[in-house]
Amino acid sequence: MTTRTTKAAPPPPSTKDRLQAARLPERTVDICLRGDLQAEWEDLHRQLADAEAAAGKDKRLNSSGAVQAIGDQITAVQDQMRADTIVFRMRALSRKVWAELIKQHPARKDNDEDQQLGYNVDTFMVALIRASTYSPDDLDDETWADLLDERITEWQFAQLQNTALALNIRKVDVPNSFAVSRQTRAS
Repeated sequence: MTTRTTKAAPPPPSTKDRLQAARLPERTVDICLRGDLQAEWEDLHRQLADAEAAAGKDKRLNSSGAVQAIGDQITAVQDQMRADTIVFRMRALSRKVWAELIKQHPARKDNDEDQQLGYNVDTFMVALIRASTYSPDDLDDETWADLLDERITEWQFAQLQNTALALNIRKVDVPNSFAVSRQTRAS
């Protein structure tokens, strides 16, 4: 008779070890800088729908490859939009850095919104976005100002702002992937 020896599982890491391995939450925000191409993409999709409808009525109408040609144009526009998209990698600030940032942008006494939120709403969000963004890391003050004031839409600014706020003031939970749940679900 052979006896099996089982190796004991290694002890779980200590709390100190876990703290040393701790990392602040991170997220990404994709900002396409070629919003002008959106209208071209939409127009090409209308042309594609028309070409597909015509080809559906009479197969000879697509013998010239119009549907494929428009599809190729759509792909090219999408590729250009992707090429002109910046991925902003953002990380939460430590509590100490957050508190210091709040102090640097004090609420104005004559502004109800400032008083309610505890900071100057006109200056704090830009500073928060910049402080939370670690990539790209090659933007100087002038480039940041140009980007945030002239090159993106209010909606894109809101994406950056909401992500920075979410990283810093919302709870961190272990995420649940519904895509993986569907894959591992018993048949």
